[in-house]
Amino acid sequence: MEVFVDDMIVKSMLDAKYDRDLRKTFEILRTLGMKLNLKMCMFGVWSGKFICFMISSPGIKANLDKI
Repeated sequence: MEVFVDDMIVKSMLDAKYDRDLRKTFEILRTLGMKLNLKMCMFGVWSGKFICFMISSPGIKANLDKI
């Protein structure tokens, strides 16, 4: 059975833990046999739109463009 994931965020509370958290995420994906489309990946982004939300270091808020 194939499993597809459209969107995923790896967010860490501390910058120092981001690499560790990202590495752990990759380990889990590898264990599950999942692959990423590198053309769709972004790493080290501080904030941005994600689905209907604005993701930033303070937290997650509704995307006012979608309301």
